[in-house]
Amino acid sequence: MLAPDSPPTKPPTITLLRWSVKCSLKKWEHEEPNPQVQTVIARQIGAIDRQVDEAVYRLYGLMAEEIKRR
Repeated sequence: MLAPDSPPTKPPTITLLRWSVKCSLKKWEHEEPNPQVQTVIARQIGAIDRQVDEAVYRLYGLMAEEIKRR
C-alpha cells in the first residue's frame, strides 16, 4: 500500500495500453513514406499520450496544481 503522501503510479493496464497504442502508431509512422502523414501520426501519438494522462489524473482525482508538481 502506498503512503498517503507518495505520488500515485499509473495502473499497469494503463501503461500497457499506452505502450501498445504507441508501438502500433510508431510502426505506422515509421513505415509511412509521406513526411506530412508522418507528422500527422506523430501528433496523434502526442494527443493520445495527453488523453491517457488526463484519464489517469481523473482516475486518481489529481488537481492541476498537483499535476504540475509531478
